[in-house]
Amino acid sequence: MIRLNRFADLSIKQKQMFILMVTSAVALLLASAGFVLYELLVFEGDMKAGLRDLAVDIGRDSSGALLFNNPEAAKTSFQRFLQNHPAVVGACIYTTDGADAFAVYPPGFKAPAFPQVPATKRGLTSLSFAQNTLDIFVRVDAGAEGGEPITVPIYLRSSLGPIYDRLRRYAA
Repeated sequence: MIRLNRFADLSIKQKQMFILMVTSAVALLLASAGFVLYELLVFEGDMKAGLRDLAVDIGRDSSGALLFNNPEAAKTSFQRFLQNHPAVVGACIYTTDGADAFAVYPPGFKAPAFPQVPATKRGLTSLSFAQNTLDIFVRVDAGAEGGEPITVPIYLRSSLGPIYDRLRRYAA
């Protein structure tokens, strides 16, 4: 008769070795999963904060362009700030009332592709994850000293490629 339970046929020393190996493998997998989860959560938070800071910088730099109705200056601001951020796949500065697109990035990107400005209060941020993207709306308060403050509504869309790249590196 053939025995199906091979574990019973092992010596005590082999059973101990097997149990230690299985326990070590499970502990290693759980620790690795914990590290990956922690990294992804921290990276997601850093990505959100980085995009918000980038939107604030663009808004402050573009406030004069919006105030003096100069979309070309706003497009130049986009070029200057976004050339080092390849993950940003789209950006838009809206008119102060949020009704129309004032300047878009990349050049030639069609304005209807941008969503309407959400009803957020000044300075507040609206974040949302869409299909493989992180969308952020920020209303940046800017203005010259002694002048009337201007609110610059900014929208940025970033791909989630950096997060997926990090996952691929962990899987390798």
